[in-house]
Amino acid sequence: MTAEVAILNRQGIALAADSALTIGQERVWKTSNKIFSLGPRNDIAIMVYGGADFCGIPWETIVKDFKRSTGGDVYGTVRDCSDKFREFLNEQKWRDPLQSKLCAFSIFIKELQDLKAVVDTSSAATFRNSAKQTLDEWCEIAQSREKCLPELTREVFLSEFRDQIDYLRGEAFAEHFPKYLKDRLDEYLFEYFTRERCESNYETGIVICGYGSDEIFPALDEIIVDGRHKDSTRAWRRHTARMKEDPNRPAQIFPFAQRDMASLFMEGISPAYLGYFITIIEVVLELKTKEIVDNFSGTADEKTVERTIQRRRDDEIVKRVDEDFGKFRSERFVQPLMRNVNSLPRDEMAAMAEALVELTSLRRKIDSVVQSVGGPVDVAVISKADGFVWMKRKHYFDPERNYEFFDRKSKLES
Repeated sequence: MTAEVAILNRQGIALAADSALTIGQERVWKTSNKIFSLGPRNDIAIMVYGGADFCGIPWETIVKDFKRSTGGDVYGTVRDCSDKFREFLNEQKWRDPLQSKLCAFSIFIKELQDLKAVVDTSSAATFRNSAKQTLDEWCEIAQSREKCLPELTREVFLSEFRDQIDYLRGEAFAEHFPKYLKDRLDEYLFEYFTRERCESNYETGIVICGYGSDEIFPALDEIIVDGRHKDSTRAWRRHTARMKEDPNRPAQIFPFAQRDMASLFMEGISPAYLGYFITIIEVVLELKTKEIVDNFSGTADEKTVERTIQRRRDDEIVKRVDEDFGKFRSERFVQPLMRNVNSLPRDEMAAMAEALVELTSLRRKIDSVVQSVGGPVDVAVISKADGFVWMKRKHYFDPERNYEFFDRKSKLES
């Protein structure tokens, strides 16, 4: 895991990233590089979080190869650069059939485990009804999302993975799956695998930000890369920020990966606390609904109708509370903070980004067995006037003893 922050205003962009790389559940290396410049011809940086590699190849190798292979290109916009990077990931040299299959298997295993956690197994009939209803709902959600592998058909998908799906289903469930339920599960896994925003829990975030040659204000694209299938990468755009296109938001703060402390700083409440708060309201309203229905002096059908009415009202109350509380946090905490961030000079933005990462690192040092955020914090600033500038940067070697490294690098980039 990691913690990274990007702060944007009309002065420029400040980036900060820790150096921790978690291996397994216990070992952490604190020398990882996560911020890369695409200069000198482009005032654009790439920041990486999440998975340490793509198809078994370290992201640092991929990003630097992208820079070398497209070193003569000048991107008009950050969006152009992110699109070019996605095309670059589709190249044959990154293809690894074994890693592609492992990506698919990790998705199948995760979804089967999630399905097992929610279905009712009290009886065979109840299990079948519960599984069918859940898969119907999940299919509808997946189908509402855009395709990330549009060329992959269901027939080809099943011819490639049906045996593995059958095996993994048998490992996850002791219950009998009738044919109609198997078909529905196959359809859902196909839809999930080929759609955007359907992660495997091993995805990598790629943050591409800075200034294209045609842009006078900073821009940011966040891309999620989650493995590949043959010659196509499972990738999609999660967030974008265009200062020029959003005049009502002159400053923005984007925390990536471990966001809890940054969210606490910005909104006055951690996401975990907020989620618990909303859950408690839902539980209280459900208990209220149960009491009303149990004391309702009507027939069984009338009680069913009353339960439906009460639950609909409960959903409206929860939605209203969530919206009002979000408006309160925005007006009381976020908007005053953003007004000040809008006027920050570049060095102060860099200091703020570094402090947010350090705050997360301190928290993980105290509350976790494994310090998944830590090590030196790399800090950089990108501006239209000065381009990409390192404020803080670590090296795994002594720079004073390796002047030839910097001389060689400057010649390659000239």
